[in-house]
Amino acid sequence: MRRALLAIAAIATLAGCAVTSPAPSRPVSVAPSAAQTPSDAPRLPVPDKTVTPGTVATTDLARLCPHVDPALEAARPTGSEKARVYATYGLDYPQPPGTVELDHLIPIELGGAPDDPANEWPELNDRPDPAAIARWHLSPAFVHNSKDILEDALHQLVCAGRVPLGAAQEAMTDWPAAYAKYVGRP
Repeated sequence: MRRALLAIAAIATLAGCAVTSPAPSRPVSVAPSAAQTPSDAPRLPVPDKTVTPGTVATTDLARLCPHVDPALEAARPTGSEKARVYATYGLDYPQPPGTVELDHLIPIELGGAPDDPANEWPELNDRPDPAAIARWHLSPAFVHNSKDILEDALHQLVCAGRVPLGAAQEAMTDWPAAYAKYVGRP
């Protein structure tokens, strides 16, 4: 029962709702991006920048395009490392399946550090836009949230030479604004 209550409180906190949690928490900040107007903007979860500023492992396009270097993919955090990141945000690990996932602020496919806690945060899975999934020719089975669409779209743009890798990496540090710029309004 306590675990269920904590899970509900964590999800509500990540979603931007005010809920009192019995566990100490460092909530994920949730705010409309600068590219959106506050009155009609959806609220997308973003990590606490003091905990998760984002870090880069590589700027070598040969390791990212057309496919990510398997060594980068293999360097993912262990369960205990994930638990530490979740604890930093005041959450238990694991969370109920499909609700929250450990994510990389700067995604691995854009050269983000795969196993650095400064690049990791517990991301709330939302309802990604089916039209955006189709527009970018993505498999819905691998898109769990809106940020996944942006990650794949930017990877495609970087590998096509349409967006510089450094610009894509920097854009991910404010992913809601990057989503609005590169994908469209969520």
